[in-house]
This record gives sequence, structure tokens and C-alpha cells, in this order.
Amino acid sequence: MMMNSIFRTLGVACTGITVGYLAGTSSRMPETGTQVTPVIAKNAPAESIPLHPDFSETTVKSSSDSSTHLAISRAEVEAVMSELNRIPSMEERRRRFREVMRAWAESDGQAALTFALNLPKSSAYLKLDAIAAAAHVLAARNPAYLKQIIAEMPESAIRQTFVLEIARQGPGSDLTQTLAWAEALPQDRARSEALRILRSQLAHQNPEEAARTLGRMPEGSARQNLAQTIATEWGLRDPHAAAHWIAGLSAAEWENAVPALAASWSQADAQASGEFVANLPSGEIQERAAMSVMASWAIQNPKAAGNWAMNFPEGNLRDLGVREVVNSWTSTDPVQAFEWVKQIPAGNTRDTALRSYAEGVGYWSPEQAVTVTNLIEDQVQREASVESVMRSWAEVDPAAARSWLAKQNFRFGLQNRLSALFVPPGN
Repeated sequence: MMMNSIFRTLGVACTGITVGYLAGTSSRMPETGTQVTPVIAKNAPAESIPLHPDFSETTVKSSSDSSTHLAISRAEVEAVMSELNRIPSMEERRRRFREVMRAWAESDGQAALTFALNLPKSSAYLKLDAIAAAAHVLAARNPAYLKQIIAEMPESAIRQTFVLEIARQGPGSDLTQTLAWAEALPQDRARSEALRILRSQLAHQNPEEAARTLGRMPEGSARQNLAQTIATEWGLRDPHAAAHWIAGLSAAEWENAVPALAASWSQADAQASGEFVANLPSGEIQERAAMSVMASWAIQNPKAAGNWAMNFPEGNLRDLGVREVVNSWTSTDPVQAFEWVKQIPAGNTRDTALRSYAEGVGYWSPEQAVTVTNLIEDQVQREASVESVMRSWAEVDPAAARSWLAKQNFRFGLQNRLSALFVPPGN
């Protein structure tokens, strides 16, 4: 039924609160669905899309009152479009028009999409917004219709948008079925991006099933990235099964998956994750995985994490792990952190830990920090630590820092660099 109340404020034959909203006289649109974010980059021909057979009138139901129906005819929408220029802000025009098109699409998505596709190119962004709004609703409510249109369209930005809208509905649909549909699409950018989205969603929902799809993928970065996502998600659910799975991956996939698995595994069981990492071949991948574990374990149990790090042979990995632990521990319990640092045997790891501790407390306890730097045996690390602490001290209490420095007898180059911290800029 056509509405009989006439919207006269703008002097056009537009009716109802939806039309009033669109024209800018009503501040709110009835809530009818999810906000639409347009993603179309440019226009594409729509002549191949037939007009909906019943385009004279569309009924829109407001969720705020299930008994209220707001009828919007094509003529009314076109009339209001001509009045949108009276809204000063282009952003506001587009926002209002998107919401009205979304509401129309929720009632009759085919009619709304046909209307949007056949808007003139002169409508510019309004056309793009209208297409995106209608496609978003159709992807959720009538994906079969949108897939039929996709099958008949040539490659274009609009076709790509339709494909991606369907892909983004994955969590609310049959992912396996949608993935099979996307795999059958012609080889183009839309297919590649849709497969990336769907495979990622499947990995979040069912990593074991996603692992089976990995075998159907060609070698390359997309396969490596999916292996990483699967390892992350599977590691949260069944890390032992995930560890068994990654053992059969290619070298490139394994290198991506191992640190991801270690990181997610450590969130639930850092010790077990640490044992997994300790048994990896030494090298860059083990270091990356160890640092992933350390980041979580240092928060959960810094002493256990530190002791684990100390089990590695002397070298870069042990130093990196100890530094991570001390940095984290100093921020939560500096007293216990320092007690642990002091018991580390003399050597580079101990110097690294002392430096991390001194720089960690430098802002709020600089006098203690500079005292700790004296314990660092390596001259390069000691002087770098002193300079870092002095920079912090000069920011929070320059008078005290300058007074302390005046009593020191550092070598000439270091003394000059530290003194320069207190010289006003431009002097």
C-alpha cells in the first residue's frame, strides 16, 4: 500500500519517516540491520542486470515496531536523491542514503540491488554506496541470488565487491560450501582475496579441517600464511596434535608455523611450550619460537621463565630470553627481579640482565640504576647502560642528575656525551 502522508518540508512527493530521514529532516533511521561499509572502488556496467519485475513499491519493516511498514517507491527514492544536495555534508548524505538502501534491501534485496546497479554514473558515490549496501544484505540473506549475478558478470570492481561480501559472511554460513564455491571461481583477484578470507575463517572455526584444505593449495605465500594461522588456532585447542601436524609441512610452511604454535601454546601451558621449543633445531626459528614463549611465560611466571632461558647454551638466544624476562619482571616486582639477576654467573648474560634491570628502573629510581651499572663488567655494555639511565634521569630530575654526574670521573668521551644532556638546545 502506498503511504498517503506527504512530506512537504522540501516540497517533494516523499513520504514517511524513512524518506524524512533520507532527506535530512529526521535525525534517526529505524534500526533494521547491520551497518554497511562500502568497499567498491569504481563503477562497472550493470546493463546486463534486468530490472526487478515489481519495482513500483517496496515495503520496509522497522524493527522498532514490527507492525509498522514503511513503503518506499522507486519514484520516491529518486525524488529524495534529487534533494540530497540540500544536506551540506557529503559524508552525511552518503551515510543517510546507505542506511535507507540497507533498509530497502532487507525487505527486498533484489529490487534494491537492481535499482542501485541502474543508477546513472552521475550519481557517483551514491551509486557505489547503494550497491554496497544492497550487496551486503543479499550476501547474508540471499547469497544464491548474488552468486547468480556474479556468474553472469565480467571481471570488475563491482563483481569483486559481490564476491568479497559473500566471503565475509562465512562465519554465519556453511564455510566448506562457500569455500568450494570460491575455489570454482575464475582465477582473478576477487577469487584470491575471497579464498584468503574464507580459509582464515575456517582456520579460526575448525583448524583441523583448514589443515586438510592446505593440501589443495599451490605452493606460495598464501599457503605459508594459512599454515601460520592454522598453527595459531590449533595451538589454542590441541597443541600436541598441531605439533604433530606441522612436522609434515614443507620447510617454508614449517618456519611460519612453529613460532605461531609456540606463541599460542604458551598462553595455556608455557612450560610445555618451552619443552617443545627446547627440542627444536638451533637457529633462527628456534630463537623466534623461544621469544614467543618468553613473552607469555615472563608474565605468568618470570622466575620459571628465566630459569628456562638459562638452560640454553651461552649465546644470543639465552641473552635475548633473559633480557625479556628481566624487562617484564622489573615492571612488576623489581626487588625479586634484582635478586634473581644477581645470582646469574658472571659473563655476558649477567651483564645483559644487569643492563636491562638498570634501564628498567632508570625513570623511577635512577640513583639505584646508576649504582647497578657499576656491576656490569663489559665496558661497552656498562657505558651504554649509564648513558641510557642518565638520559632518563635528566628528563625527570635534571638537577639531581647533573649533581651526580659532577662527582663522577668517566673517560673523556663518555663524560662529554653525558654533560651534553644538560646543555640547552641551540647552545
